[in-house]
Amino acid sequence: MIAHKYLIGLTHVLIGIPSFVLTLLVLTIIQLSKKLRKSLSYKLLQQLNIFCLVLNTVHAGVGVNVLLEVDPLSFSSKLLGAFSDIGWFGILFLNFLLCRERFNVTMRSQVVISTAQQRSNLEVNILFASTLMFLLPFGEEMAYFVLVALEQNTFWGTFSVQIVWMCIPLLSQAIQIVLNRPIRRSLKQTILGIIKAKGNISTITA
Repeated sequence: MIAHKYLIGLTHVLIGIPSFVLTLLVLTIIQLSKKLRKSLSYKLLQQLNIFCLVLNTVHAGVGVNVLLEVDPLSFSSKLLGAFSDIGWFGILFLNFLLCRERFNVTMRSQVVISTAQQRSNLEVNILFASTLMFLLPFGEEMAYFVLVALEQNTFWGTFSVQIVWMCIPLLSQAIQIVLNRPIRRSLKQTILGIIKAKGNISTITA
């Protein structure tokens, strides 16, 4: 049981912190792009990412509490639980709003989907990636209920589903970066800009 406790705590921390950093990176990239900020879909995505940051912070905090053996009934544990509910509700609600927006984009795209202008439209670029993001929580919940129905809710079964749940914000950001062309392009430009700036600083100090 002690080994299980430390495994749970470390998993929360090791998933929560990288997920927080990656979410903050995507959030910053969208915020710095005037073109992306004007799009309704990306405005909703920004708000969703803020709630992802809240959930990432909760995961890291829960991991620390578990490792430090903090009482589950303590104020800090209850506070983390409250913010977990807030983050989860925000993610589900904004995913619902994005779902409506995706439906509107799809219906609006039927006539002109083959045109070059429509292919480059930001609203269409977000369509596929955000759909996968929307399906992740449902996949996790379905896996959990299947395990319960099969009476396979052992530690490792429940722990595996818990890992999927903890990874939802991380996977969402990875999907955005890999499948969303405007975000991927902005990330590439940001990285190249940082490398170029470091090169200029090295040249000046040399």
